[in-house]
Formats: sequence, C-alpha cells, structure tokens
Amino acid sequence: MSARLLAKTREDDRLLSVRSLYDSCGAMLLGYLFEVVQDQGIAEQYLIDIFNEVAKTPANYNTNGLSTLSQLQILARNKLAPYYQTVKDCGTEQHNAKSTTAKNKYLSQMTPEQQHVFCGLHYHGKSIAALAIEMRKPEDDIRKILKESFTLIRKANGHTGLH
Repeated sequence: MSARLLAKTREDDRLLSVRSLYDSCGAMLLGYLFEVVQDQGIAEQYLIDIFNEVAKTPANYNTNGLSTLSQLQILARNKLAPYYQTVKDCGTEQHNAKSTTAKNKYLSQMTPEQQHVFCGLHYHGKSIAALAIEMRKPEDDIRKILKESFTLIRKANGHTGLH
C-alpha cells in the first residue's frame, strides 16, 4: 500500500471516528452547553470548538476508562473555564465593582450594560424576559448583548468564530 493511500485511509478512519463521537454524544453535549450559556448560537460554537479539539486525537476518547460523554464534558468544562471564573467574579461585583471588574480580564472588557446582562443572567439567575423589563429593552436586544459578552470572553481566551 502506498504511503499516500495509507495516509488517506488513516484520515478517513479519523473522520469516521469523530463523526461517530458526534453522532453518539453531540446532542447531549449541546444540551449541556446550552444549559450553561443559555444561547443556542454560543452553545453551538462551543460544540464546534470541542469537536475540532476531538478531531486532533479522536482515538483518545474511547480508551481511558471514562465514558465518552464524560470525557467530552470534561473538555467542555475546560473550554468554559473562563466563563465560570467570570460568573464567580460577578458575585463580588456588587460589593466592590471597580476592583472585581479590573481583576477579571473578561468583565473589564465588557461595557456596564454587557456586565449587567451577563451577571444578571448567569450569576443572579434572572431570565432574559426579566432583564428586558428591568432594562426597558426588547428581549432580542438582551440576547444580542449576552452574545456580545460571550464573544468578548471567547476572543480574550483565544477562540475565534461567532461574531
């Protein structure tokens, strides 16, 4: 078998392996991501990032004793780590807004409006509808502001896409 044909066969096997992982776990992982970020487009972009990472070494996700979904969730939590830290810092925002915002590289890049929406939804547990009423803005505007907040977090963490 020629080297080129062997390389193509390995690449085809790798793609089939990633496709199989996506088919078996993609929907559940997307649901997990959506529950965290509360935005379908952002959750889908995180899913793409995760499966792009998986595509580099798909065989590793079936062999180390953990369930495949558990391994993918661990990868998702790692991708979402900046989000979790930013939410945590939202909790201290009310007590000392300037120092917390300055210390958190993600919050410091957000406008006050973006901080209000991001922290209101993810830390204080407000719904998009409640924030819309509170801020006297349509719900679509609140979703747009939330998406902008996540875009800042993703860009600051070196991820591209979702603009």
